[in-house]
Amino acid sequence: MKLSLNKIAFFLFFGLYLILPEHFAVELSGSLPLLTGSRVVLTFLLLVYLASSQGRISLRLCRDRRISQGLYAYFLVMIFVDIINIRYSMSSLKAIFTVVFEEWAVVWGVTRIVTTKKRFMSAVRTLVGASGIVAVLSIISTLIGHNLFYFLNTVQRTMLQSSYIRMGLIRAEAGFGHPVYYGMYCVLMMILAFFLYEKEPGNRRITLICIVLNLLALVLANSRGSMVTCAIILILIFLTSYQKMMKNYCIWIGAGCIALLFICIVSGSIRSYVVDLFASLINVFNKNVTVSDYGGNASGMSSRLGQLTSIIYVLRNSPVFGLGAKCHENGLLQWFWNGQWRELTTLDMGIVAIVVQYGLLGLIMYINLFAQWIRIPLRRRKEDITYRFLLLLVVAYLLGLLTISNLHDTMWVISALTCSYINIDKEKTFDVGPKEVT
Repeated sequence: MKLSLNKIAFFLFFGLYLILPEHFAVELSGSLPLLTGSRVVLTFLLLVYLASSQGRISLRLCRDRRISQGLYAYFLVMIFVDIINIRYSMSSLKAIFTVVFEEWAVVWGVTRIVTTKKRFMSAVRTLVGASGIVAVLSIISTLIGHNLFYFLNTVQRTMLQSSYIRMGLIRAEAGFGHPVYYGMYCVLMMILAFFLYEKEPGNRRITLICIVLNLLALVLANSRGSMVTCAIILILIFLTSYQKMMKNYCIWIGAGCIALLFICIVSGSIRSYVVDLFASLINVFNKNVTVSDYGGNASGMSSRLGQLTSIIYVLRNSPVFGLGAKCHENGLLQWFWNGQWRELTTLDMGIVAIVVQYGLLGLIMYINLFAQWIRIPLRRRKEDITYRFLLLLVVAYLLGLLTISNLHDTMWVISALTCSYINIDKEKTFDVGPKEVT
């Protein structure tokens, strides 16, 4: 099959944008954001679309007026907040670049090219397939004790590369810099894979393989918050599925439990790992249950709850606009820990990250944004399977924000696909892109 330039751009974006590590980049200047591989892929997509659009350019993002207005309100207000916060550090100037050239550009670009149900399904299949490949590389990385994605490091800056050891194994993190981010990515890709499993019966074998691979990678990432989120979402998928699908899921769940039991009986090391994994999850709710050789952040829930005190610090000093992007990395943020106020250098909860960096104004924008993304899928979930899974994606991401600070790239691709499907569902799409994309 001959691939056109539009198809190449389409598959490169959905196949690589989310998985390329930030350290795979070109350094133009120390004061400028990195020209990452993901940004190159996004730029290529936009240029190919513009070259093929024959002058039919529209800035409208969604045919639902409230969603479109909510998106533009978010973009404009966040740019305004970042301009105000330049007084704290130049990180806010770089944040403006992110809002315009990544967040808005992703939503605009995806809604230009995903204009039919065929293209929507092709985008989802590409995302899920890429996640399966990443899971394989992540599993291999854990087994050999070295992250294969580190070989893509092309910059001189100090980048987030965790390489944490937990329970005797290096935690899977792929190109996401930290296992908690990769764990949440696995959960979101599993939701898309379950969507394909129900939507496309003919491809269930491949889809099931991707589900299992992402589940294994999630376990090896050993992120308790993501695993709890995954458990909640799997229960919701099961409870909201049609009766026929429930039977299929029961069969696979039973087979999986039997296989896991057999493996644990045969292998003592795997049995020990599984037992310690469940113990670490129980530790979140019962501190009397401990795990030896757990590694750092054994009391992860306590430290995360402690970070809520940093909101008090910000409300006292800059309640409306916050302390600016990456205020924790710039030595501007404090939290109350062990009986005194001290500098906070890391953020592990989404709501904390939003308030301390962008203040109450930023929080209002985020709440409005998620409210708009949920509104139509919540109303249409029973009559359209796609809306049911789009709703589960948002729910999973919101649950994930209780234990991670952000997963922006993935969030914006999902939001862009949500806007695209809403446009498609309203029958007459606007600004239709090149017909040969997929």
